[in-house]
Amino acid sequence: MNGGGDAQNGSAKQLTAESLPVFNEGVYLILSRWSALQLAIEEEWAGRRSRQLADQLASDIFSWFTQPKAEPLYIDDLENVLDEGMLSLNCEIDDGSVEEVAEKLMIMHEECLEGDYSSVEKLRRAGPAAGTQQHIRQAGNDDNDDSSDDGSDDEGDMMPGSRSNIAVDSPVPQPRASSENMPNESQMEDDGWTVVSSNRNKDESNEMQKVFHMKGGLGEESYALNSKSQSAYLSRAMQVLDQAVLDLCTAGFPANSFNIADLGCSSGPNSLVAAAQITGIIHQKSSQLGRTPPEFSVFLNDLPGNDFNTVFNSLPSFQEKLKTEHGQDFGPCYVSGVPGSFYGRLFPSNSLHFVHSGQCLHWLSQVPPELRDKQDPLINKGKVFISRTSSPAVIDAYKSQFQKDFCAFLQARSEEVVAGGRMVLQFRGRRLEDPAPDESCLLWDYLGLAFQELVSEGLIPEGKLDTYNTPYYEAFTEDVRAEIEREGSFAVDCLETIVIPWDGCNGGVKQYDRATTARNMGKAIRAVNEAMIRSHFGGGDVEFVDRLFQKFGRIMVDDSKEVEHVSIVVSVIKKQSTV
Repeated sequence: MNGGGDAQNGSAKQLTAESLPVFNEGVYLILSRWSALQLAIEEEWAGRRSRQLADQLASDIFSWFTQPKAEPLYIDDLENVLDEGMLSLNCEIDDGSVEEVAEKLMIMHEECLEGDYSSVEKLRRAGPAAGTQQHIRQAGNDDNDDSSDDGSDDEGDMMPGSRSNIAVDSPVPQPRASSENMPNESQMEDDGWTVVSSNRNKDESNEMQKVFHMKGGLGEESYALNSKSQSAYLSRAMQVLDQAVLDLCTAGFPANSFNIADLGCSSGPNSLVAAAQITGIIHQKSSQLGRTPPEFSVFLNDLPGNDFNTVFNSLPSFQEKLKTEHGQDFGPCYVSGVPGSFYGRLFPSNSLHFVHSGQCLHWLSQVPPELRDKQDPLINKGKVFISRTSSPAVIDAYKSQFQKDFCAFLQARSEEVVAGGRMVLQFRGRRLEDPAPDESCLLWDYLGLAFQELVSEGLIPEGKLDTYNTPYYEAFTEDVRAEIEREGSFAVDCLETIVIPWDGCNGGVKQYDRATTARNMGKAIRAVNEAMIRSHFGGGDVEFVDRLFQKFGRIMVDDSKEVEHVSIVVSVIKKQSTV
C-alpha cells in the first residue's frame, strides 16, 4: 500500500454507534454526486451488474474507513480503492475527480469522528447533482488510448454550491470555467480530446488547485474573520482603482453592458468591495454624462476549493446596498462564480472591460519544479520560503516560477480583455532589489522555526519539513514592470507601492501590543496556509496545526523585530491590436 499523502489516525479513534449510519449515508450521498460514477451506472458500462458494482464500491469505502487498522488512513490508499472500483465498472478516469472525491470522504470522516454531521446535512439538503460535463473514457474503448479530459469540465459539478456559474437576478450568458488552464497546458488532439498522463503523478499546478484555498466559513480561524490586512491594502489602493475606472469612462466605456472580473475573490467581507466600487463609479459617471447606466456582469473567480457559498450568501445584501447607495435605477447587476486558475483562460475572447485582482498574484501556480525534483531536489533546509540562508539557486527558482506565472496571467488576460480595457492588480511585493529582506521573509522565518521545533520534538520527520515549500513570491517592483513590458499586451499606466505597518492584521492601524499582533498574525497566516500544511503533513490532526501556530506566536513575541508590509498596485491598459 502507498503510505504517502494526507493521513488520518485510523487506530486512535473510531466512529461511534451513532456516527456509523450517518457516515454510511454520507458515503452514498457523495458517490451519488460523482458524475463519472453516475455516468458509468446510467450507461451500464459494466453491463447489468453496473448498479451492483457501484453499491459494492460504496460498501468497500465504508469498510475501508471502519475496519480497525494498525496504520493511519492514507488518502492515496483511498484513491486506490476508488480507482479499483471505477475500473470494475470499465471506467478510466484522469480528470482529477478521484482525488476530489477522496478528499471529501476524508474530511467527512474526520468530522463524523468528532460528532460533526454538517457535511452530511448539507448533502441531504442539496438538490440534484449537476449534469456531467467531463470527458470520461470507457475502459476497453481503444480508439484513442491516451484520451482523457478536454480541460473544459469543472470538477465543482460534483458537489453542491460549486457550479461554475451562479447568476443573481436573472440569467446572463456565462463564460466557460476551466480549472485546468495552467501555464503548462496539455496537448489538444484533432478529435477534441486532451492527451494527459494516465498515472497518478498529476501536474503539480493541478494538485495545487485542489489543496490551496483560504479557510472557509465564518469561524474564529476563517479567512473571512482574519483578512484585515488584505482589507487595509484594498482600502489604500482604492485611489488607483478609482482613477482607472474614471479614465475608462472618459475613454468612452461603457456602452450598454459592462463586464467586470475579480480574480482571486476569496470569501468574506473583501470579496465584493472592488465590484461595488467599480460599478458605483460607472453608474455615477454615466449619470453625470447623461448616459443610460449600463447593465453589469460581475464575475468572481477563485480556485475550485474557495468558499463560494459564503460569497453567494452575501449577494442579497450586496444588491440591496447598491440600490440603497445609488438609487433604484441602478443596474441590473448580475454576479457569477467562475472557479478555475487565473493562470489560464477563464473567459471568452474580448469579453472583459475591467479586471481587478487583489492580494493574489504573489501566490504561484506551483512550488518551483527545481524544489520538487525527486532525483536531485534543491533543499531549502529548515525553511518554508526564501530566507537569508537560501541558496542563490533556490531564489532563482522562485523568481523564474513567478516570471512564468505572471507572463501566463498576462497572456490569458490579453485574449479576454477588450482593447482599451483596464486591469488593476494588487499583490505583495518588494521595494528592494534584495530578494530576502525582512519585510518579505520575516514571518515565513518564524513559521519555519515553529516547524523546526516540531521536528526536534519528533512530531514530524525532518525530511518532511525539507520538502515543504510555500508557492509564494514577492516580486521587486521594477521586475513587475519589466515583465509587463516584455509580454507586451498591456501598457503600464501607474505602478506604486503600498505600505501598512507591522500590525497589519489589526487593519493597518498601528498598535503596540506584540502579543496581540502575534496572535492575530498567526490566525491570518493559518487561514491562508492551513489547507496546504495539512495536505503535506497529514490532514487528520487539528492539534498538530494548533501546536504549530502556538509556537509561531511565541517565537514572534520573543523576537524584537518589526517590519512594514509592502504591496504593489499596478494599473495597466490593454493595447490596441496590431494585427
